[in-house]
Amino acid sequence: MQDLSYNSIDPAGKPEQPCENVIEGVKLARRGDEAAFTGLFHQYNAPICAYLGGLVGNAEVGNDLAQETFIRAWKSLPGLLDDSHFKSWLYRIAANLAHSYMRHERLVRWLPWHEQSGQDDTPSAWIEGPETQADEVERVRKVLAQLGA
Repeated sequence: MQDLSYNSIDPAGKPEQPCENVIEGVKLARRGDEAAFTGLFHQYNAPICAYLGGLVGNAEVGNDLAQETFIRAWKSLPGLLDDSHFKSWLYRIAANLAHSYMRHERLVRWLPWHEQSGQDDTPSAWIEGPETQADEVERVRKVLAQLGA
């Protein structure tokens, strides 16, 4: 598999069509050819990362989502009905992941950190961690040791 690029707009002004090598790569990858899928990954990874980074507003998150995009594409590739639609199919997977990520981020932003007990209406940033629990365990041990003596 040599060139896995898409042709740009043809002389008639029609939208880009996949090169035969891309279609062949998709056919091979659908049959489980990991080298063919690796070629497709190298062809589309950078554009998918940029696309996702722009959608979510964070390049690092975009890279993580791109990785998940290719994992899902590999698992779902046998179900792709038309090899010539690989690019749009891949971008649809990426867009769906980005939308799910943004929906999750909106929900997390609205969840309270913890239930407040008290009459103070100001939010508290205090969250008990393992060090607090360890201190409490140590205090209980000391009290029990004093009671047993």
